[in-house]
Amino acid sequence: MFLLFLPFICFTYFTAIAQAAPIQILNVRYWAAPDHTRIVFDTTSDVEYTVQKEEEKLTLLLNNVKPAVNLRKDYALKGPGVIRVTLKEVSPRGVQIEIELTDQAQTKVFSLKRFADKPPRLVVDVTVLELERKENKERERIKAEKKEKIVVIDPGHGGDDPGAIGKEGTQEKEVVLQIGQKLKDMLNRFKDCRAFLTREGDYYVTFAKRMLIARQLGADLFISIHADAAKNREALGSSIYCLSLGAASNEAARLLAQKENLSDIIGGAIGEEGTQNEASDAIILDMFQTSTLNRARSFGQSLLKQISHVQNLKFTRIQEAPFRVLKFPDIPAVLVETAYISNPREEKKLKSETFQILLAERIAQAVKDFLSLREEREEETVLVSYRVKKGDNLTKIARKYGTEVAYLLRINKIAPSGKVHIGQIIKVPKKVLSQKGVTYTVKKGDTLAGIARKYNVSLKELMKINGKRADAPLYVGSKIFIPQP
Repeated sequence: MFLLFLPFICFTYFTAIAQAAPIQILNVRYWAAPDHTRIVFDTTSDVEYTVQKEEEKLTLLLNNVKPAVNLRKDYALKGPGVIRVTLKEVSPRGVQIEIELTDQAQTKVFSLKRFADKPPRLVVDVTVLELERKENKERERIKAEKKEKIVVIDPGHGGDDPGAIGKEGTQEKEVVLQIGQKLKDMLNRFKDCRAFLTREGDYYVTFAKRMLIARQLGADLFISIHADAAKNREALGSSIYCLSLGAASNEAARLLAQKENLSDIIGGAIGEEGTQNEASDAIILDMFQTSTLNRARSFGQSLLKQISHVQNLKFTRIQEAPFRVLKFPDIPAVLVETAYISNPREEKKLKSETFQILLAERIAQAVKDFLSLREEREEETVLVSYRVKKGDNLTKIARKYGTEVAYLLRINKIAPSGKVHIGQIIKVPKKVLSQKGVTYTVKKGDTLAGIARKYNVSLKELMKINGKRADAPLYVGSKIFIPQP
């Protein structure tokens, strides 16, 4: 009898050992937004934890958990509200996580279950309320003093939500942010337009927050930028979507909206600020939506026409689907699927600065037509001739003379491919060549105001000579001309 029961006893014994095996912390990641920092701990299974908050320190005690073998134990973070994160193994079989905070930092700790390809996650959000209040106050001020048309550009995904990923590893969140930054810069060149991004870097913004930003600014137009994906790697082309209050215009549109609407879950939103009540949503939308939707359709159709000059179209007419991020009762809103990142050829295009510029320029033209914007006066800029040398391309020339590729394309009437050849004579701004000064290479974190202070020149003069607004984005590696006496 003893021998008959032995296998069962052994099985029970080893099962108990397996069940008691510690959960592992696989990775520690963080994203810094302007007003908060999100810290994410990837784990092999859901964890039990306790939280202790002191004035400038948050301590998490995780039971039956250990760090992965090669996991770092100490992280110096550069994000609002956070200074350092350390992991310490404590007995019996536990991990203590200490997060050193700055003064007045607020924290929220929550766990996320396994979802799609995401492992279970323990999330710590650290918010600096003063920074958040300042941002909200500034947006409300812009709305109250509104003198220009306001365009809000929404680069999709971000942070823990990479969006679609191409065969070569290109992430949707990265390329749509690059396109959005270029579009913002182009729109800000118009005298009667100001453009803003819902996110300026690699962090996740909830649907509710994206919409709140647009409302706080009093936006006249909302453009959400994405990249498409499909199992069929031959699928290609751009498409434009507006909100549908009922069924989607086709099955593909329905599936796309379903996929995009999961972003809050992937990005780690847990019913955060401003989450809308769907029932009251419908009542508000019905009150205003007909006129707003008609304007969105009109803009979308114009946008399709513009994009067709530089990119194939998936659909020749604007499509409709119930995208959560487009649920504005009074702001025309569209979602742009720029290209198929799952198609290797289109993935390569999406990474190309030339394609990004051409696409942004076409979107800017559609915005200009829709909002009846006035061109910035270019006659103030004196032009001189430049002979193209070996190794030159428009990107290098634009950086050298403190201007933009889109501007060189326009004033030289160069084909959309953006190619120039050795010996070709093109026009460039004289302002950089004709004045004594130095050329400064933009570094991470630079601003025009900061550069002006560093070199003791007026911000107004620096803006004028480089053809930039104070809030224009500065790309790392680009050139800024600094005049000297």
